Amino acid sequence: WLKAQVGQGPGRACGGPPPPRRAPPQPPPGAMAPDAGDAAGPGLTKAQAIALQRDLLERFRAREFKRQLRRLEAREGRGTRGMATALAELCFPEQAVVLPAYGFEGSPRGLAELAAALRPLELDDEVLFSTNRVRVSLGLPARKRAAVRRAATQDRDDGLGVFDWGSLDVREEEALWQAPSSHIIGGRTCCVWQRRLPDSADPESTGLQVWPAAVALARFFESAATACGPESPAGRAVLELGAGVGLVSLAALALGAKRVVATDVPGALKALHQSLRMNDWLDDQEGALEAEELDWRAAAEGGPIPAGQFDIVCWADCVFWPELFEPLLATLGRTAGARTSVIFSLNNRGVHPGAFLELLGRRFRVREVWRALADRGRGEDLRIYRAQRR
Repeated sequence: WLKAQVGQGPGRACGGPPPPRRAPPQPPPGAMAPDAGDAAGPGLTKAQAIALQRDLLERFRAREFKRQLRRLEAREGRGTRGMATALAELCFPEQAVVLPAYGFEGSPRGLAELAAALRPLELDDEVLFSTNRVRVSLGLPARKRAAVRRAATQDRDDGLGVFDWGSLDVREEEALWQAPSSHIIGGRTCCVWQRRLPDSADPESTGLQVWPAAVALARFFESAATACGPESPAGRAVLELGAGVGLVSLAALALGAKRVVATDVPGALKALHQSLRMNDWLDDQEGALEAEELDWRAAAEGGPIPAGQFDIVCWADCVFWPELFEPLLATLGRTAGARTSVIFSLNNRGVHPGAFLELLGRRFRVREVWRALADRGRGEDLRIYRAQRR
């Protein structure tokens, strides 16, 4: 299930055979010509993958597509499950037009084969950055879109940082938000907003998208609820630290938590509130979901923390920044009681999590309860831990 959620594609995630190999497709007129030796897997080169992405985005930016989108919004309403379905209904015909130019069928099967062809490419930072160069400019006026692209072609260390993001007005800034992603958890469709591209890589902006560790923790809660395990949020009060766009908190409520408090720094609360507004089912749920400001650095110095006692304190992928280890531990010291279960997911991105686990182990009993190891040393190891006070 995890591979399917984080984009590994259908078939292989369920143990099925890999899709058949096909002859490398020829790029359409105007696509980048790959360098010799640029092929990096069956079916597509990196340059062709970027060109395909670019062609799709150009179609999504077309006036007719936007008119159709507005009609669907009027029909389905904003912030509803129907809107997510409408987006899928609208996007597929556009994809079906582009795929044959790259040698794939314009059908669901063609999309599945494309996903399989993209997997071996292992797109590096340079390729992903080139893709984001197009993606981040969606919805901006032509002049500002050109400025973003010029900034993105500069030295990798500066890149988009040299663009004057403050020059965007409110409507243009909102255009940098992408369509919702949806996850069906506990019979509820949990929709969240996320940024196309964070403004910067710092503790204030990394929570603006759904990371694989958050999906893993949400699914772990679902399996625990199904098995009535000790980590189940059903009937319990749950506090999420560093909630980001709120997927884990939404999952906890969908699985029967009696109260959920999703917290994050002020700069991340906008995304969290956007996500909550999209989920109409919250009005019908017996439990309550609250969004509150909580900066660990302030809490470590005696600042305000959410009121009440919590049965579960959780977070997903929140130990990327070593300077936040001590503030996080101090916040745990104030929010986790003797009977509180601390449940969190980690991966091996950036600083190795061993340093944090060593610090946590001095105050809590920690044990691993779930893992998904990366294949052949590639990708990210995902692990989930449960901790309780000593």
